[in-house]
Amino acid sequence: WLLRPGAYFREDIAVNSHHWHWHLVYPTDMTDEQRNRKGELFYYMHRQMVARYDAERLSNDLLRVRPFVNWELPISEGYAPHLIDMKGQAYAARPTNLILSDKGVLNNTVYVPELQLWRSRLIDAMHLGYYHMPDGTHQTLDIDSLGAAVEASVSSPNFRYYGNLHNMGHNLLSAIGDPDNRYNMSSPGGVMGYVETAVRDPIFFRWHKFIDSMFEIFQQTQAPYENSDLTWTGLTIDDVKLYDGEIIPEPRNVGTPPTTSQTDTLHTFMNNRNIDLSHGLDFHGDDVTVNVTYLDHEPFTYGFTVSNATGEEQKATVRVFLAPKFNELKKEKST
Repeated sequence: WLLRPGAYFREDIAVNSHHWHWHLVYPTDMTDEQRNRKGELFYYMHRQMVARYDAERLSNDLLRVRPFVNWELPISEGYAPHLIDMKGQAYAARPTNLILSDKGVLNNTVYVPELQLWRSRLIDAMHLGYYHMPDGTHQTLDIDSLGAAVEASVSSPNFRYYGNLHNMGHNLLSAIGDPDNRYNMSSPGGVMGYVETAVRDPIFFRWHKFIDSMFEIFQQTQAPYENSDLTWTGLTIDDVKLYDGEIIPEPRNVGTPPTTSQTDTLHTFMNNRNIDLSHGLDFHGDDVTVNVTYLDHEPFTYGFTVSNATGEEQKATVRVFLAPKFNELKKEKST
């Protein structure tokens, strides 16, 4: 089961919990005033998930994810979740080579051409640099409002006009095996309809790579960054080292020996652990545990040597990005 290409990552409980928790903290019915930069973070978080999945695929000699952009073609990858919900109902499987179809959602039919229209209107807004507002005025488009419009959340500048592209895409993909519910499979439907399970389906990453491509259109309309936008005058990262072990070295002067051994390799491996499921049951009885397999790693620590020539104490955050060194053709990536 976990030997299917990329399954160990998609089926990982922690990865799925992360996606569920993010949407719990940033729900669609919460405004940007309540959650700062919510629309931008919708794009950023999902893009990081897709990038990490691409890295896992490359490390297993697989191609990177192809965006799901042509909704009239069959989806070659199928998926069978083998999961049940809290009511004991099985999540629907998605056989191979199905084509996206219109679907009745909450007594309202969502049509695939509607998604195409919403996509077209959003692309037009990105090229124009503004939204058409309900009162006939224009609102300037930025990355945060674009995230709200694409997702879409209650902060969408014009929900009726720009639609519900991301969310309805999830719902249509969830119902793709029984779009008119003639086989009574709409409840619970496929895993794509639920934030706590959607990551398990390979089409999740294809759908979100398409969503990423929408934001890339916007980014291509922006002026390039200047050096001053990307540098911190007076602060310089002189060196970065990797150490074995989980002991974080104390702040020290340059030249002080590290407290752990230096390395240039992160060691990953498949591990097993038991998870207590008793707290998720509606009845009391014997302890219920399940043994799960997951990707693990040996403990490691980053060490940064930073020079501060500003003459003042500075508060800084260091963000580390891991990226594949080689592409599908085994050629070193330049970006």
